[in-house]
Amino acid sequence: MRFLVFFISILLFSEFSFASEPCVKKKCKAISGTNTIVITISIDEEGNPLPSVTELLELRPGQRIVFTGPEEFSIFFKDQKTPFKKTEFKSKDGVVTIKIPEKIFEDKRFFEESYRDAEIEFNYGVRVNGREFDPPMIIRRED
Repeated sequence: MRFLVFFISILLFSEFSFASEPCVKKKCKAISGTNTIVITISIDEEGNPLPSVTELLELRPGQRIVFTGPEEFSIFFKDQKTPFKKTEFKSKDGVVTIKIPEKIFEDKRFFEESYRDAEIEFNYGVRVNGREFDPPMIIRRED
C-alpha cells in the first residue's frame, strides 16, 4: 500500500511540474514532405484575429506560408519593410499565400541586419474586420 501511495505521489508531482512550465513560444513546422507552413486565422469573441502561431513565426528562405481564415482578411508588413514588392496581401476566398524569397539574405535592403544577426525580422500583421494582430516574423539562415 505504501508503494502505491508513493507511486501516485510521484506521478502527481511530475504532472504538476511539467504542467507549470511556461510556454516559450509556439513553433510551426512545414507540412511533412513539403516546404509549406499553414497558419489558421480564427476570430475571438470580440472579433479580433487570432493566428495559430501567436508569438513568433520562424521561417527559412524558400518556405511558403499559407494563411487560411475568414473570407476577407489581409496580411501586411509594417514600416515599409517587406521581403516582397508590396506591403499588403488581401485574401482570395479566405486564403493568402506568400513565399519567402530563396535569396533573401542576398537582398541589399537586409544585408546589415542579416550579417549582424544571421536572421531578418519583419513586423507583419493580420487584419480582419478593421482589427489587427501583429506578431513578429523571423527569417533564419539555413542550418
